[in-house]
Amino acid sequence: MQRGHLSPFLTLSASLLLSPCLPAPDNVRAEDGLDDDDIIVPLELGPCELSDWPTGFPAAPSELECGRLNVPVLNAEPAGARTSIFVARQRSRAFPSGKAVFQLAGGPGGSAVSQSGIIELLMPGLLDEHDLVYVDQRGTGYSGYLECPGGFPELRDEWQRCADALAELPLEGFGSVEAAHDVDRVRRALGYSSLSLRGGSYGTRVGLEVLRQHGDVVDAAALDGVDPPDNDFFGWTLQKTNVGIELLLTDCTADPACVAVAPDLRADVESRRAALATAPRPIRVSGAADVEDDGLFVLALGCLVEDSYWRSRVPRAVHFAAAGDHDLWNGLLSELFGVSVVDRADLAGSYVAPGLYTIVNCTESLPNAGGLDRLRTIAATLQWGDGHLLELAEACAALPALPIDDDLFAPVASEVPTLLLSGAAEIQTPPALSTLTNARHVIIPHATHSTMVTPCGASLIEAFLQSGGDVAGLDASCVQEVATPAW
Repeated sequence: MQRGHLSPFLTLSASLLLSPCLPAPDNVRAEDGLDDDDIIVPLELGPCELSDWPTGFPAAPSELECGRLNVPVLNAEPAGARTSIFVARQRSRAFPSGKAVFQLAGGPGGSAVSQSGIIELLMPGLLDEHDLVYVDQRGTGYSGYLECPGGFPELRDEWQRCADALAELPLEGFGSVEAAHDVDRVRRALGYSSLSLRGGSYGTRVGLEVLRQHGDVVDAAALDGVDPPDNDFFGWTLQKTNVGIELLLTDCTADPACVAVAPDLRADVESRRAALATAPRPIRVSGAADVEDDGLFVLALGCLVEDSYWRSRVPRAVHFAAAGDHDLWNGLLSELFGVSVVDRADLAGSYVAPGLYTIVNCTESLPNAGGLDRLRTIAATLQWGDGHLLELAEACAALPALPIDDDLFAPVASEVPTLLLSGAAEIQTPPALSTLTNARHVIIPHATHSTMVTPCGASLIEAFLQSGGDVAGLDASCVQEVATPAW
């Protein structure tokens, strides 16, 4: 989910964040969908009730059609307990062509359905021959959005309350593997003999699991900002703010154009942080009195440097703020958080379902992190630390431990034609995979996490999927035309 030169909401939608809770609508056409042997019956789609739409997102396409599919909570128990997932589809101009691109949202916890307006806006050519199918993963969007008490947690006790509230749920039904099986069930229910995939951020994790579990029915996959199953999410994410700030400082120092607007950006950043630690700056947040302290400064800086929409504007804004002129910095904060300046409670937003975010990271990511002591050691070494993930890791103890399948963290081996996209300034996910034997990795200059909203990234995804996965024939010359951002 993400940006380009469209607007700030696309930045947040592309990876993790943003917008209100989306309860399941009441007037979609529900289908039973399954019998006791997990034999899929056709899913009929009808009018969508999407009035509770995320603030700032492009409107859903007017021709979107929706429905619900009942699925087993556990793939291994097809006759057991059921749950309901929400499905939306935009038909292609050639309908029925038999071709479909399934969209997989980031997070974990993002709503794929809420991306429907973004996908149509950024990659309209996909609709020439492909239906666009959106499946809200269990616990997200219209598929039973999992809330935490008080919204998205930020502080240690808030993470703890969230974990406590989730502990009685059937956690094993909310993982990436079950989400991959749901994608295939929707494919069968809608009558497609095969499908293509487009996923960003955590959506690539589910996409890789679809390749592992159901690769025989995947024509092509475009994975943007790859999150592989063996990724140490906690260890990586604890360090990303530090990596991102240091990368910006290095890039600015090496570019005379940046030096011209911020002659010593490192000194500006460090002096401003020190000043705010000693004397937090009085601010007004949507008209209410508040303060900016060093913690808010580092947190906001970390958000800004991981996104190409704002990254190139940071040096000038910090340089002026260090000199006492906060207009540019206040403007960045207002854009970043969607209110006048912002208060801390708005930082993570609620587009991402915090309950699913917690479950997936506690049950899948934390067991691959090497233990809490290792994470605490990493956090202690960072100049620009991002501590909220450590607080989540500590709160995970409130959830029951699940058995770990031997394959859960194993790299995915696949011959499915796959396009892997990364931003050259990517800090949220590790480098692309080497176990996909029919893949091509394209790095977009100056881009950050999720390149879909850069003109080059969007055009590559569109062309690759339109071609049916022509890895060798993909023209990636647009990477040579990406302009250096103005500082």
